[in-house]
Amino acid sequence: QGPAGAAGSNGSNGSNGAAGATGPTGAKGDTGPAGVGGSGSLGPTGPAGPTGATGSTGPTGATGATGATGATGVTGATGVTGATGALGPTGPQGPTGSTGSTGSTGPTGDTGVGIQGPTGPTGTGATGPTGPTGPTGVAFTDYAAGEATVVSIGGTLAVEFTTPLGGTDYAVTLTLEGPSAAADIFYVTDKTVNGFTIHVINSAGAPVDAASTNVIVNWIAVRNSNDIPPI
Repeated sequence: QGPAGAAGSNGSNGSNGAAGATGPTGAKGDTGPAGVGGSGSLGPTGPAGPTGATGSTGPTGATGATGATGATGVTGATGVTGATGALGPTGPQGPTGSTGSTGSTGPTGDTGVGIQGPTGPTGTGATGPTGPTGPTGVAFTDYAAGEATVVSIGGTLAVEFTTPLGGTDYAVTLTLEGPSAAADIFYVTDKTVNGFTIHVINSAGAPVDAASTNVIVNWIAVRNSNDIPPI
């Protein structure tokens, strides 16, 4: 809206007051100066004049100072998560990383079962040097052997060694030479360092009449000395 219009013009002067009574007509004198009536009282305010034309728009006022920052508004609700975007293209291969530290040794795997390969050709190595001569062994002399024919009635025979043995802890092996129906059991008694006694009996336990059966016995006596380990 434009500014208010200018005030209206002053109203007209009020009417002169009533003329005084007419004096007698004098001689006509020179015309006197025109009389000036006193100013009448101010008449009432005339009606408002018509609204003046709208004045031109005044210049734009200066920009007011920036108002104070308003308080932070309440955080809005979290929006709905958008759909997963399409997978982007594979990026270029990065540089090779540094070599990691050596891991601990894993447990030993099961032994594989491979097929045996063909036998390789026989190698011909050079003959190795002759090894040193071993120590001389203990001479084995504590034994005796022989053949005896049981000729005495009763099936016994005393065997005497040519050289006495070193003790009575010897073993005797007896073997019949040739078949003998009468003699099927034989054993040894009375061992001394000089010999022993052979007994020949049959399965019924009766002594054999050696004179009629010709029982030949091969015998071996071996002493187990400390130098010979037991079998």
